[in-house]
Amino acid sequence: MVNINKHLWNELTFEDIERQISLGDEENFFFEYKDDRVSSEKLMKEISAFANTYGGYIFLGVSDDKKIIGCQDWNEERINSVIHDSITPIPVFDIRKFESPQNKIVLVIKIEEGIDPPYITNRGKIFERVSSGSYVINDSSKLTQLFYKKQENDKRILQKITIEDINDSLIPRNIYGYLDMGFSLNTSNLSKINHYLFNTDFQRIADYIKGISNQFSISKLANSILISIGKAEISDGISALPSNLHNFMEIKADGSVKLRIIFNSVDNNHKVDISFLTSNIIYFKNIYQILLGDVLSDYFISASKYEKLTVLKQFTPCYNDDIPVLCDTLNYHREKYGNNLIITGNRIPSSGLEVIDRCCFDNYDIEYNCENLISALFNLRHLFLGFVDFPEQQND
Repeated sequence: MVNINKHLWNELTFEDIERQISLGDEENFFFEYKDDRVSSEKLMKEISAFANTYGGYIFLGVSDDKKIIGCQDWNEERINSVIHDSITPIPVFDIRKFESPQNKIVLVIKIEEGIDPPYITNRGKIFERVSSGSYVINDSSKLTQLFYKKQENDKRILQKITIEDINDSLIPRNIYGYLDMGFSLNTSNLSKINHYLFNTDFQRIADYIKGISNQFSISKLANSILISIGKAEISDGISALPSNLHNFMEIKADGSVKLRIIFNSVDNNHKVDISFLTSNIIYFKNIYQILLGDVLSDYFISASKYEKLTVLKQFTPCYNDDIPVLCDTLNYHREKYGNNLIITGNRIPSSGLEVIDRCCFDNYDIEYNCENLISALFNLRHLFLGFVDFPEQQND
């Protein structure tokens, strides 16, 4: 999608908006100008069309003859509310307010090209952008193209953030499974993200990991940063391990991540201590925070995320005896629900990818900031593997 007046979204000024409006009908495939009196239905039509095509911008508070008349009826809260209530799935969008020297407000809505089409209005209609207008899609072949577009997007993203399965014949006897997680970022300034990643103080990361383990590795692999912590505890006397059999995180040049955490039993029995699952995901999250914690929320648009549990052999999750609270959880579970046996794996979501954007924070009334954003990206559904509830909940 084109930039307004060749400037990045976060760097736009009112002068940029004024200049774009003055261009009239230039690049009208990506730009729509609306009077403040525009109806919700017409606004949703334009947003659906942009999301189903290549994205674009809607300027609210501009007359048909391209004069800035300002906004009074529409505000950011109303736009958010109408989009959430009127389009499914919710497209990725952002809103910025610009004020003229005469105190006239122009609201600019930026709609990203959708990764989860088709985007349907609450009237059951699907729109597309054609030249300078938005039109209902009635052609079944065009609808099929949108579904294929979603499938191809998902396929491309999954190829980017998934890790190859480990060859079963090479897996040591004490390895019972592994958990994979990955997310692909969509940001407004790829060069900034790339700059922060590769101009970071890696000694700071090394010092942080040394406080955790004396066995670690930080490597630059092509355009990725590869970080591993600890080592696989192998009881078979194997001298060379299969690739990807490790606790590691790979961070790509655009800030996207794929990571793997291994489940192993040191004593070669069916019990697997999963205390490290919580600790490792915290370590990886903190490392990512060191790398991008100062800037990610400024440039974040959306992320496509998945996680996958692979069970190689049945096992029972347990907790480190040194952590009494977690051991109490295990005993509490056994009293209520019997043994906690992991038999099969799965992936979340079961099909497609989970989309995280700023709307998610609004939906759960969570403040949007860098810390909460990174916590959401590294949140694991499998964190308390197999446990139904916890002792503190028994009186709820």
